[in-house]
Amino acid sequence: MRVISAELKTAQESSSRIPYVELVFHSNETPDYVDYGDRCLGGEHHEEPFNGYATILLRNNDNSVQDLRGYWIEIGYGDKLTPGTRPREAETTARLWVISQTDISFPGTKITTLELKDGWEILKKPVLEPYNLEAPFHFHRWTNATVWQIVATLLLGAGFQLEDLVGTPTFDPAFVEFIPEFTINEEATIPTSYISYKDAILTLLNMTSTYLRPKRGKAFEAVFPKEDDPVDVTYYSYQTPWFKEFDYRRNVVVPNHIFVYCDFTGGVWNPPFLVGIARDKVLPAYLDVDSMHSFYIAGDVRTQADADRRAQAILDRIRIQSRGGRLIIPHDCRVELFDMVKVVDTR
Repeated sequence: MRVISAELKTAQESSSRIPYVELVFHSNETPDYVDYGDRCLGGEHHEEPFNGYATILLRNNDNSVQDLRGYWIEIGYGDKLTPGTRPREAETTARLWVISQTDISFPGTKITTLELKDGWEILKKPVLEPYNLEAPFHFHRWTNATVWQIVATLLLGAGFQLEDLVGTPTFDPAFVEFIPEFTINEEATIPTSYISYKDAILTLLNMTSTYLRPKRGKAFEAVFPKEDDPVDVTYYSYQTPWFKEFDYRRNVVVPNHIFVYCDFTGGVWNPPFLVGIARDKVLPAYLDVDSMHSFYIAGDVRTQADADRRAQAILDRIRIQSRGGRLIIPHDCRVELFDMVKVVDTR
């Protein structure tokens, strides 16, 4: 959760708040920047797991909006501060890059529309550096690094940084301890395509219960969401901070009994047979069954502890995807992806 000043928190919870959006565009080629906050006509900003994007509308009646393709921005959301030591304040979000610019003209009005993507879009490029010594195969294999270390290396190769886990209150042991046998592309095989940084990273994350969250700058941080996490922020139906509308859906966790068959080499299972198991609570009686099974294979898992962790990671992701909802609130610039939100409803 983002930390903001007491003045900004008070302003954004006020019934007479005056929202403020900061739009400062930067170029990697020059130190110059362009502030178009006073041209903003509206927009949409989405922060999703493994995908972030935005659309911004700018007033351009004077034809002065320059070519912003390739520029980056960290959109700031805030409020006018009255009274306060500063006239306005904003908290910036994860970095976005302008990938498309459209000029729209009709009688009396001219608008520029910008389409932006976050770091996950950049990670779609193929993994060619720093492993291009094996060109044209671009093959690389890890056998002595943890998931955390490999993800950090891949992000670095794409120009990003994985923030250190020091000071993180909890972390996923599978993310920082498990040592996979992980391969980029194929060795001595003519490739039909090259794996992207994003696909490689998602493959590694799926071995764990960990997610990545884009941050300001060219950085990501590891997030380990759990059902018993402490609440980051609470919204109320009868006091500030308010919520306007709320709905929450909980589905049956299916499958709820996970088996992961592990430890094989060259297509042969190594004895003794190793299987990781994780199980959610018993299914509701009306389904007339107590388990719905699902089977997975992880040949590079060699210990019982890692096998059980892999099964639990799969179950954790199924459990998270079994629930969801929608919360409409006056904009709160503190909230980030994967924050734990509580709703108190007395209606």
